[in-house]
This record gives sequence, C-alpha cells and structure tokens, in this order.
Amino acid sequence: MSSVLIWSLVLSTFIVAHWASRKLHRRQNLHKFHKERGCGPPLQTPDALFGLLQILRLIQALMKNNFLGYVEELFEKYGNTFVYNTLGTKSVWTTEPKNFRACLVTQSHEFETGAARDQVIISLVGHSILTTYGRTWACHRAMIRPDFVKSQVGNLDTFEKHFSNLLVCMPGDNSTVELRGLFQKLTMDISTDFLLKCSTESLAVHATGQPDEFSEAWNEAMTWILLRAHLGAVMRFMPRSSFFRACKIIHQFADHAIVTALAPHNTSEKRYVFLRELAKEALDPIQLMLRLYPIGPVNARIATKDTSLPVGGPDGDLPIMIEKGQQVLYCVWRMHRRKDLYGPDAASFRPERWVTQKQGGWEFLPFNGGTRQCIGRKSVSVSKNFLF
Repeated sequence: MSSVLIWSLVLSTFIVAHWASRKLHRRQNLHKFHKERGCGPPLQTPDALFGLLQILRLIQALMKNNFLGYVEELFEKYGNTFVYNTLGTKSVWTTEPKNFRACLVTQSHEFETGAARDQVIISLVGHSILTTYGRTWACHRAMIRPDFVKSQVGNLDTFEKHFSNLLVCMPGDNSTVELRGLFQKLTMDISTDFLLKCSTESLAVHATGQPDEFSEAWNEAMTWILLRAHLGAVMRFMPRSSFFRACKIIHQFADHAIVTALAPHNTSEKRYVFLRELAKEALDPIQLMLRLYPIGPVNARIATKDTSLPVGGPDGDLPIMIEKGQQVLYCVWRMHRRKDLYGPDAASFRPERWVTQKQGGWEFLPFNGGTRQCIGRKSVSVSKNFLF
C-alpha cells in the first residue's frame, strides 16, 4: 500500500474522529444546558420525508390564499408552542406572550432578525431599515421618526383625502362589502403619502374598476416572501419570475417617488417628508420603498447563542431549549385569537370587549415590541379614530 494512500486513510480517520468528537461534546453540552434550565421538549410536527408533507400543505395554503388558516390549524393541533420540521430544519413556533417578551426585550441580546430573513426580503426592500442593524439601523429610524411627531400625525388633510376615496368605493345600495381588502389599500395609500408624499392611490384605481397593478404586485411579492421564508435554500430551484416581476413594479413606483421628491417644490411647506430627506443622501432607490409597512402576522428571530424560552414544554409551563442558529417564529395573529386569552369569541369582531378587557401587556401586540416596535403606531391610532 502506497504511503500516499496510508496518509489519506489516516487523515480521513482523523477528520471523522474529530467530527464525531465535536458532535458528542456538543450533545453533552446541550444535555447539561437542558438540565440546568429545566427545559422540556415541545411537541413537533412530523419529520417523515424531511417534513415534505408540511411543505406541500404550505404551498397549497398559499395557492388558496389561506396561509393564516394553515397557521391556525398548526397551533390548534400542536399547541401554543411547537417545533416545525421542514427539510431537516427545526423552527420553533409560539404564541406565548412570555416568549414574545423574552425574544424582544428581556433576552433580546440573545436573538436577532438574522441573515436568513434578510436574504428572503432583500430583493424587495434592499439594504433598508428592515435589513440593517446597529448604527445604520439607528440612523434610518432617526430619519423616519420626525414623520411621526404629534404635529405631523395630527395633520388630518392626508387622512381626509384617502378616506374620501374609501367612501367612493363603498356600494350605494346597502349591500354587504368586504372591508379587509379596502382597508389594506387605505393603509398603503396613507402610508406612502405620509412618508413619500407620493401615494399609491390604490383606492382611486379600485373605484374606476381598473386593474391595480401595484397592489397586485405587492400581494404577489408578499406571497413569495412567505414561501421563501419557509423553504429556504430549496427556493433556489424553483421558478421565481413572478416574484422578480412584482419587485420590478414596486421598484418602478419607488423610482417615480424619488423623481417626485427631487423635483422643485414649495419651500414654504413645513411638513417633514421622509423621502425628501432621504433623497438628499442619494441612496439606491430600492432602499426607499415602504420599509416599515409589511407588519406581518408572523415575525421571526434567530438565536445567537444556546438559550431557552420561558414556556412551551410538554405541559405548556416548562422552558424549552433553543439552540444557537435556531429560528423562533412568534405569531401575533394567532395569539390575538387565543380563546384562553380573549374568551370563546376570540375570533369575533366585538369592539365592546375592550370595555372590560385591558389593552396592554404582551397579550396585545399589534405593533410588535422592543426596540424594533413599529414607529408608525401613533399614525395608525389617528387613522383609526378618524375612521370611526
């Protein structure tokens, strides 16, 4: 046997032994950590065929525009905290307020939004407030904050214009109308006008009966982002032309907004316009597009070290182990529909529940929490009061 072959076998044996030793050491450390924290194993979705069944069900739900229904079924079956198995990846899903608080405040130093999420959304939003950290993120947020001071939010002219467009879209024959889609368009119109002074005018387009290219592109992009977030690396092998086409339409609107912002305007106008301030820095147009608005029903954090969450074990009370690099998805949408928190009619629209039920704490989280809490929450409150 040649010396080269002998040394190759020795080296291969050493590499395998080193890998096995590290795996064993890692397993021992996790077991010790698990025991010290008193963690219990949460329920898990089936991992047969690498969780392929979950992926197929997810795709079916997205094709039927029923992603949240799919999510609700998972929580109904596996409880308020469970492990979601797909393609060898084990993500933790939770609707527990204590876990939300841990991820966003008390243990926020142990979690980050993560590069995985950035890769999913960067084609749409670029290097923006949603995909930056530290000093860069703080600079972006500081530039947006003046748009939400009391004097700005209290100016009702913007709200009046778009609420008038909403009324035009209402049927005049007292027939039932689906408001969710119209409210989504209202939110987009106000948000883009408020920050960019260049509205999408989706309600005005809807009133004409013409196709709303921007809204359709936005919905298409959001659908693909949901899919990419769950499939990860597998998305590289799937056709994505419709996603990139949607991104192109959205970026074209951003380009138009920038041209408008840079055009001569009334210098006596005292209103702060975020896009005008941002345009002074001559940044990439992709960075300028609707950065704060996709407030999703599901948010995620990645553990930066081995840690634990307060609850989620077998009986729902024990802590659960979170390994470094593991993703935690916290579903505000589902938490707001938990019957143990909001009563047997949790899924019903009943505003009078707030007469006796306190708004606050980590059981009510419409604008996320922690340092990345939605900066536009006061604007939303004004919009709500104006509507009702």
